[in-house]
Amino acid sequence: METEAQPDGSIRIYPIRGKLWPLLLGAILLVVLGFVLIGLREWSPLYVYHVIVALLAIVFFGACGIVILGRVLWRSPAVILSGQGITDKGSPLAAGFLSWEDVAFVSIYSYRGQRMLGVFLKDPHAIMSRLGAAKAGLMRLNMRMGFAPVNISQVILPGPIEELDELIRTRYGIESRPSWLHP
Repeated sequence: METEAQPDGSIRIYPIRGKLWPLLLGAILLVVLGFVLIGLREWSPLYVYHVIVALLAIVFFGACGIVILGRVLWRSPAVILSGQGITDKGSPLAAGFLSWEDVAFVSIYSYRGQRMLGVFLKDPHAIMSRLGAAKAGLMRLNMRMGFAPVNISQVILPGPIEELDELIRTRYGIESRPSWLHP
């Protein structure tokens, strides 16, 4: 994994910009699809539903596109590892800083073909209480679905997710469990 060590001992992991272009294209296409969906139908009760779905798609994927474009234009780390903890900056709804004392273990798993490093917390509700409503809601949703409250996607990493898992395990002493051993 391509990492950048800092003078303070922290490690910054940057996304590869080439991986971001397909994501940006996908966001743009979904925004366009939202506008097309609005323009295709005549008024009916079902049309109102389609307009609501289209507007949600336009807002959500438009925001995603802006964030992705910002990552393409301005280099910023997706993950920062330090002696104090891990900072997840991989998405607008990322958890931010998590102290190593808050982390119970990490685990690699896949969901719908997307590989992720799940960060399982000792007390997720304590972390959620300091986050905004959207971030806390995403963490609750992840946990209800049986996933880790915090997930770092393979898509944003410059190398295999196994390397990040190994780095966290060997350098910071955090346990790594196989996905089938989740509590």
